Amino acid sequence: MATQTTSPSPFRFMDLPISVRCIVYNFLPRTVKQCHIRDIGPKGRIMTTLIVKLIPVSILATCKLIHAEAKPILERLREDFFFRC
Repeated sequence: MATQTTSPSPFRFMDLPISVRCIVYNFLPRTVKQCHIRDIGPKGRIMTTLIVKLIPVSILATCKLIHAEAKPILERLREDFFFRC
């Protein structure tokens, strides 16, 4: 007798309650990268470090509903992440 296996159904993010989706938006990864630039200027060697802070905003292009849910959260994250001292 052959057993029949069924493949698991796909995970559907939009089936989660909005409160859980908002928690997910709050946990989107934030990245800090440093770029070191070395140059020789008139006063000798100069080293400059650029600090780049990134928040993934591509989730906003997913659909209108996710855009509406995530945009206020990402704006708050941006204020906290980019402008805090």
